[in-house]
Formats: sequence, C-alpha cells, structure tokens
Amino acid sequence: MAEVWFRAHHSDFRRALGMVMGAVDFGSTIPILGHVMFSVADDVLVLRASNLDLQVDAECEVFESVGHASFCLPGDRLKALSSSLPESGEIIFGSGRFNDQVSIRSGKANLSIPFLPAQDFPCIGTGDGADWYDVDGNELSRGISNASFAFNKRDDRAYLAGMCFHASKIGKHEVLTLVATDGISLARIHCPAIPEPRLPERRYSYPHVIVPPRAVDSLRKMFDGALRGCSLATSDALIMARRDGVTMISKLIDGTYPGYEGVISPTRTQFVEAATVELTAAVRRVNIVIDDQKHDAMRVVVTSSGIQLDLVGETGGIAVEEVACEVSAPIDFQVGINGAQLLKLLSSIGTDRVRIYFTDAATPIVIVPVGIETDIFVLQVMRFRSVPGREAQ
Repeated sequence: MAEVWFRAHHSDFRRALGMVMGAVDFGSTIPILGHVMFSVADDVLVLRASNLDLQVDAECEVFESVGHASFCLPGDRLKALSSSLPESGEIIFGSGRFNDQVSIRSGKANLSIPFLPAQDFPCIGTGDGADWYDVDGNELSRGISNASFAFNKRDDRAYLAGMCFHASKIGKHEVLTLVATDGISLARIHCPAIPEPRLPERRYSYPHVIVPPRAVDSLRKMFDGALRGCSLATSDALIMARRDGVTMISKLIDGTYPGYEGVISPTRTQFVEAATVELTAAVRRVNIVIDDQKHDAMRVVVTSSGIQLDLVGETGGIAVEEVACEVSAPIDFQVGINGAQLLKLLSSIGTDRVRIYFTDAATPIVIVPVGIETDIFVLQVMRFRSVPGREAQ
C-alpha cells in the first residue's frame, strides 16, 4: 500500500488547478514549465504554474497531510485527470510504485506518475512588501471582458499586444481605465468602482502599465463575480493580484502605450440607436458572405427608419438587411466598417440598446452602450464595394 501524503476534495482540487492552468507553458522546450508544482505544509496545498513571465499560485485545503511534501507533475495529465473527476469524492496523493513517481488515487482508479523535483521550479516573486490596494474584482473582470476583443494578436507591435491600465480623472476622482486596441478597433473602459488606482511613477504622459494577454485573462478569471477580498499591486516591472488564496504575478510589457485619445471623436451629435440583440443578429447574417475578413467591408447606410447593412464579398456574394433604429443622423449618410470586428464588439456589450455615433465618412465611428456610457468602443472606417442597385453616393 502506497504511503499517503495528503487528501483533498475533488471540487477544491479542481478549482485550484483551474486557476493555475493558464500559466502552464505546454509548448515550452524547458520540461518543468509544462508541469504544476505541488507544495504541502500545515494542511494547505499550494499549486503553482509559471511560464517565466506569468506565475499563478492557488491554495487548496487538504486533510491527513503528513509533514511537508513537494513535487511537480505534468500539466497535461493533471488537466485530463481533473476533467474526469466527479463532483464529489476525494483525491489522494502519496508515494508511487517507484521512487521517482507519485501515486494518485480517486475512487477505484490508481495512477503512478513520474514527477520532477520542486526545487527546480522557477519563482518570479511572492508579492511580499508590495503596495497592495483593494479593488472591486467584479468591476475589473467586467472591464477586461468588454475590452479583450480589441487585443492586438499580431507580433508586429509588442506594446499593443497587452491591455493598458492607467488612471483617468472622472469628476473629482481618478478611476482605473482599461484600454485595448489592434489598430482597427479600440475599447476604452472606465471602472468607476475602482477609484484612485496605485500605479508606478512613470516618465510618460500618464502613468500606465501594459499587462500581457495571459495575465489579463488570469485576472478576469480570478476576479469574476467577486466584490470583496480582491487586491492589486504594481511595480515598474510586475503586476500582482490576490483573491481567496490565489496569487498571480506577471511581468509587464516594457513599452509606452500610444496616445489613443485622438481617435475617439469628441463629436456626439449624429447617431443611430438600436436594440443590441437585433443589430447583432443582422450583422451576423450579413457577415455570412464575407470572403476576406480584413478587406471585405460592411457598408452602413442611414435611412429614414434605421440603417441598412450591406456587404459584397470578394467572390461576389451579396447580403443586405435593414435594422430599425432611432435616427438622429443625416439620411443617406454612409460609412464602411469591418463587419467581423463589429460583431466581436457587439458581443462585448451587455446593455439592451447601443448607440453608433457618426462624424463623417473618413472618421472612425464611436459605439457606446446605452446605460454604461463609461464604455467607449471605436471602429476604423474602410472602403466598401457598392451593392448593385444602390450606388455609393
């Protein structure tokens, strides 16, 4: 019979493992980065994963632990095991069949998996001594979710690959502001529930940090649904987050975020207002004829009762649909935009209605959720192909 090191409930273990899996580097040529480190002391199991840029620690309560145990197990095998565990029950860790193996038992299953020594696992930091401050976790998670569609997924500009966190003055107070852009679309989300953010002093036009995408996703996952018990800290090189026994530490992207304010048109007099669900469904149907997402532009034409969406694909496919809107813009005004990006943008809007502001055919459009005017979305304009029967004005 294998010596038992500790036991844990399936639900607790699955939750902790799910928190750290985003930092496992499955494609690394350094074998230990594809592993999860286990460290047990005082009836608390700490799981750690790291890709050398992002580190996530998650605590899990255990029982019947005997002393201290530490080892590293392959992340892919742990992920497969976790997904097969039932909601109730226990998972038991102990000595394996051979000296370099760990035994894992759950129900009638008994596995013996080779491990790597924990002392070889990297550590970015602990967060001790950092300038922590409390945040509304759910507000931050909401802001991240709404802005993430605009991430730059190309490698050409590293400073655009992350999300910019900076402070903006709203009324008498500064609030945390999140910005993401890929050069075609832009999202700027103010977080009024997170006032006076503590950011490092910088030499730039405004103090800011640029958080890498995997760290942004870990923050969203950590803080989702949490109103209390969440805290952040930043330094010149790191961002750190804590909640309920989970600690995330990530390196920042070294760079200066571009001054994006100039692409947000201050003119907000010409607009159409539509039901978000109806507009989203119409955009999805018109997008069916897209052949090239980068070059096939959707035309938006203002009519007396709303807007007409039309698109001509590269191979000649045609789609036309009208959407009923409240109109406060010149009739027959038209502009071309990227329909695929518009669909992603609309999926980030949780309000019932949305306003689209127009300036002219050469100025990016501004989209604002009705009821959450602190969220601003911008889409660049594009040249479009004319639909037969309705020539461009």
